[in-house]
Amino acid sequence: MKLNPKKCSFGVEEGRFSGHLITKQGIKADPSKVKAISNLQPPKSVSEIQSLGKKLEVINHFLSKGADKMLPFMQTLKNCKSGKMVQWTTEADEAFRRMKELLEALPIVTAPVNGKTLIVYLAASKECISAVLMAERGKKQVPIYFICQTLHWAELEYPELEKLILALVYAARKLRRYFQAYLI
Repeated sequence: MKLNPKKCSFGVEEGRFSGHLITKQGIKADPSKVKAISNLQPPKSVSEIQSLGKKLEVINHFLSKGADKMLPFMQTLKNCKSGKMVQWTTEADEAFRRMKELLEALPIVTAPVNGKTLIVYLAASKECISAVLMAERGKKQVPIYFICQTLHWAELEYPELEKLILALVYAARKLRRYFQAYLI
């Protein structure tokens, strides 16, 4: 097996890997991808809303309750009667403005440390469930992984406790490698 020197980096302080910026402090969202979203104008067509959704999906690992924050965009998309133009609502505009503010303060996610206890927080809203895996670093809790899921069909009618249980099931599936290797 041969290493390709153009694809190898040794002894660097930080670098880009798989669309993220890896630093000593942890993993950050790629600033160029964040800037691309921050510079967007409110979408005016179906394809622009879909493009916004794809761009937000790239940084979803850094957004707490990301599905909740994207709901106004998806609702606008659902309400679109024609295939081209959308009726951009004030609610969607406010969500778009808040999303841009959140992008400026995205958290740095960290890698877990073997043998250290991890914490899982669950949340449920009317249309979404989410979870965050956290680790303690000194006196602070830092995020490791964010999970969010939009609810569909019958799931929307679940009582809040069942939604929290569903969030735990999604988290257990998505975070299986953490549950097997670390203390929760």
